[in-house]
Amino acid sequence: MNKASEDCEKFSEVVGFIYDASSDPDRWQFALRAIQRELRASYAIAILAPDSGCGDGLTLILTENEYLDISGFKDPFLKNCPFASIAPREVATIFDLMGEVDWFTSPFFRHVASPGGIRDILCI
Repeated sequence: MNKASEDCEKFSEVVGFIYDASSDPDRWQFALRAIQRELRASYAIAILAPDSGCGDGLTLILTENEYLDISGFKDPFLKNCPFASIAPREVATIFDLMGEVDWFTSPFFRHVASPGGIRDILCI
């Protein structure tokens, strides 16, 4: 199998995990693990929010060693989530949404991202 075929197969697998998780919340851990693996990320975090914004949704966090399902998690810093303005199906990095100074001085960075050693975020 050539590299392009392998990449397509891996991408298809990740999409499949996300699709499965959309109808069965217990499957998010598998989707996040696949995303983390394919992006070679330290963390994979899903904030599944209703149309009202990031703070009233479901937060799922996957680290190398643990999976946390924080149903109905209401953190005051998530209420000001920089990704709240992202339209459905939009993909953006944190730096697409704000400059470095704004990001590194934001309450979300100081209280949510920085303690976990997270500097960059990709929102899908």
